[in-house]
Amino acid sequence: MAGTLVLGRAETVLPDGVGQDLSGFLSRENPSLGQRDPLYARALWLDDGETTLAWVSVDLLAVNQSLVKYVLWKLRTEHRLAPDMLLVSAIHTHSAPATIFLANCGVVDREWNFALRDALVRLIAQAARATQEVRLRLTMTDAPGYSHNRRTQTRDGKTVIGEIPEAEIVRRGPLNTALSVLAAYDAATDRPVAAVVHFACHPVFYHDRQISADWPGRMLATMRARMGADFMGMFVQGACGDVNPVRPSASTEDNANRMGDALAEAALGCIADAGAGVTLDSRLSGRARMVRLPWRASPDDEQLTALLLSDADWTHVGREAQARHLWANRLLNARSRGWWADGVQMPVQVVSLGELAVVALGAEAFTQTALDLAATHSRRPVLVAGYTNEDVGYLPPAEEYPYGGYEIERAFRYYGYPDVFSPEAEERVRREAGDLLRRVAT
Repeated sequence: MAGTLVLGRAETVLPDGVGQDLSGFLSRENPSLGQRDPLYARALWLDDGETTLAWVSVDLLAVNQSLVKYVLWKLRTEHRLAPDMLLVSAIHTHSAPATIFLANCGVVDREWNFALRDALVRLIAQAARATQEVRLRLTMTDAPGYSHNRRTQTRDGKTVIGEIPEAEIVRRGPLNTALSVLAAYDAATDRPVAAVVHFACHPVFYHDRQISADWPGRMLATMRARMGADFMGMFVQGACGDVNPVRPSASTEDNANRMGDALAEAALGCIADAGAGVTLDSRLSGRARMVRLPWRASPDDEQLTALLLSDADWTHVGREAQARHLWANRLLNARSRGWWADGVQMPVQVVSLGELAVVALGAEAFTQTALDLAATHSRRPVLVAGYTNEDVGYLPPAEEYPYGGYEIERAFRYYGYPDVFSPEAEERVRREAGDLLRRVAT
């Protein structure tokens, strides 16, 4: 049927993670003690007759390149999937088992992660078997009042994360409150069967030792309750490296439910409005490449050695000092063993679904990056998916460096890096993404 694609969809609950270390907060004690709500992996399998796309969203803080490479190897072997046509996106919840190294923020359990990657392979294979003809429609709406740019500069010159009185703020970073819904409608009945919801905001409401998908989990559960068990919603995180949720009340649960329910209603409104949005062409294509991100500088061995703790000191210092010890020890070991590198390789990918372009970045991209990409390539809708295929850490635009703050001055240590990326790194990523955008078919 003209203008349609073949769609497969599947979802599965992630392996039991109770007892695993949770990742995302330095201040949290581990391991996890229970589960507030289930963690899921969801997969879409799209085929236009010539090209196939596998798109996975998983309720984790991040995924790593080794997991993605393993899944891609299995899909190329068993389903002949092209290497540029797999997207594995993490929703970036801070209440899921650890999957990447973050100093003193939860230990990665290898066996749990092996079970995770096998579950993803089975999930995608299931999606590839369950297929129906669909049309895709993209609708965008504004959803203000649920997120804020957390990088605020105060009158005393400090860059602060969090909500502070407006009278104290002299600068606040940009904010993108667009909510986008890519919905699939059965070609024969026009009934909605699946939807990808895209929004940019950290899922960081819950700080306790309970496993949770945070507000995106609540949003998708609300959509399922309204649409029925046969409908599958999927969330893809945007460029939210500098964006946190608004907390209007003292109740964490009320705040998370309020945001999840409200965004669910906004997404359902987009799905139900037949006159909104644009029906997309059925053609699929994609390109991907690795981009090297260099460090700004490197500490010397003397500076690193000064941060090391003795066994006796370890129990008498705070978690921040322990994290600095782990960071310094990691770098010293890398240097002594010849493992030192002058940067990291980050995956950049662009997938085209008809007129829609999805720019997938394996980093904590900032709001301005997404706004710049959309403005530069304004002849088509562009969605930036963060935390996709990897998470190499924060990727601040050059204009943010003079303001400093956590993302620039301290976060790199948790990732085990010698310093923040060079101020030119974000521009390099945008340039490479722009080149890929020009190369993929429209």
